[in-house]
Amino acid sequence: MGITFRYGGYARFVRIGGRTIKDGEAAVVWNNKGICTEIVGPNRTSLWFSTIRFLDPFKAEAQQYLAVKYRDGTVEHMPGPINLYLNPVVHDSIQVQDGTKLESKDDCIVVFSSRQESHAVGSPPVQKVARSARRVVYGPTFYFISPNDSIHQFKWSRHASVLNQPSPFINEFQALSTSKTNLWRIHCSIKTAESNTIQVGLAISYTIFSVEKCLAAHNPIELIEAALMHDAQHSIIGKEADSHEWIAKKSTFPTFCETMTSVGFLLLRIQVLDVEQSFRAKQEAIKEKRVAQAKDMSKIEQQVKAACQINDTKLDYLKSLNAMGVDVTQVLCASGGQVGWIGDDFGKSILVNKNNPRQADSLTLKLD
Repeated sequence: MGITFRYGGYARFVRIGGRTIKDGEAAVVWNNKGICTEIVGPNRTSLWFSTIRFLDPFKAEAQQYLAVKYRDGTVEHMPGPINLYLNPVVHDSIQVQDGTKLESKDDCIVVFSSRQESHAVGSPPVQKVARSARRVVYGPTFYFISPNDSIHQFKWSRHASVLNQPSPFINEFQALSTSKTNLWRIHCSIKTAESNTIQVGLAISYTIFSVEKCLAAHNPIELIEAALMHDAQHSIIGKEADSHEWIAKKSTFPTFCETMTSVGFLLLRIQVLDVEQSFRAKQEAIKEKRVAQAKDMSKIEQQVKAACQINDTKLDYLKSLNAMGVDVTQVLCASGGQVGWIGDDFGKSILVNKNNPRQADSLTLKLD
């Protein structure tokens, strides 16, 4: 009997004997006449010139199903929880498949159902014609597909990050959410009324409002990217300084807005993330900055020149006082009873009276 479970790899021809099929095991036995019998354990069976083969078990949980293909060509889907043994006499294959999870009422899948209809058309008298129908299944639910159904596989291009460089990757998915807000970040070039070209970073928010229009468009991402490229090449916004206000308007991209509606997308907002100045605007800004710096340097030079002139005037005045025998230290210490340098007002008065010796002498007498 053995300790471990035996599966499909165990097959024996037994002349005289028997086998114990444990609980949790199953086997098929062909007798000496070729008749097959399926035995599910626990069981003890006697064998006489017979072949015994154990079977592989397949289990589907509550969110899964078994896709069973029979030898007669039929297919059956068995929702879980269920356990089934692969009998090579009856089954071709058994596969464990996951159900399609739709979390909210806004999540949906597109299911194509096919059925055959019989029509009497002469000889042969009956002809089978396949018919297909399409329906949209909404959540919340776990959907188990029937053998005659197929779930539509959406194949949409990924959003490009640069407008004139489309992404080579394709997104493949089955469930479509009509409530989710999608965000598309894109960089594109736009002309201004000043004949400049600026690089603009956009954040486009949108949702899906029509599944039928999305199906008709096949790949709506390609269509809206082409529409945005058309508007970016043909639209002319106002002055470059007012580009944020112009670009954020939906009227700046009429073809893009119309295409979004035609493919089932609802445009919520166009937000300007950044605007890179054109080459001409950059050169003008650099030129203005240099002019401003030159003005600042000229002003500083004038201030330094004026300060040097005042200092020279102070020094000449002190030398003239010293030549007349005046104690210069008394002049330096006569500012409010505090020792320090001569104040700016005193220096300016000296500069004014430089060419008037009498006023200078009267100021000296006052200091004395």
